[in-house]
Amino acid sequence: MKSLTRLGLSAQFSILLCMVIAGLAISAGVLLHNIHSQLDSERQARVEELVEMASNLVDHYVDEERKGQLSHEEAQQRAIRAISALRYQDTYYWVHTRNGTYVAHAAKPELVGKSINISDKNGKNLFEAFDAVIRKDGHGFVDYVWPRAGGDVAEPKLSYVKLSPAWGWIIGLGLYVSDVEQVYAEQRTQVLTAFGLVTLLLGAALWWQARRIVGQVRAVLAFARRLAANDLS
Repeated sequence: MKSLTRLGLSAQFSILLCMVIAGLAISAGVLLHNIHSQLDSERQARVEELVEMASNLVDHYVDEERKGQLSHEEAQQRAIRAISALRYQDTYYWVHTRNGTYVAHAAKPELVGKSINISDKNGKNLFEAFDAVIRKDGHGFVDYVWPRAGGDVAEPKLSYVKLSPAWGWIIGLGLYVSDVEQVYAEQRTQVLTAFGLVTLLLGAALWWQARRIVGQVRAVLAFARRLAANDLS
């Protein structure tokens, strides 16, 4: 502390400015971390909500079958048509059975009747991954890489699957990580721009204040020296 007090006022103001900037930088980093965490949480909540909506549709037709208002086949066909018609951004729903056979696929109807026992480009078997969370809790998240509908480039994707026990259907939908990262990048730019402006304004204010105070102190010291030398001119 003594060594700090021996520094000139300009040096002390410079240190103060650096400390303030460091504090602002830490605050900006914490804010960006919280924003990213919130976006991830919102993405998970959204994909789960969308699958729950489709699951409720299936439950509706299961109930229609139980009441005898629809045959088993007609109830399932109506459920498939309803789910296949649902859309969210550029993603899609799919439905497969416990043994891994597609019942519905909104993006590629030609997959119906075929096996979901396939792997992503990293070798992750999708059926095994989905089956693991279904066996554990009856629902859950699975991350993997997969091309967008109509595309060829595999991207990180987070999907949510849920078992509809009455018919043994597993309903799934996924959102791409890059969509969240794009939103995060936009918000990060806004935060960093604000941080830069605040730092610039604060630095300018402290610099001006430091020059004013240092100038006043120097004037007082000069007057004191003249006074000590009996020079009051």
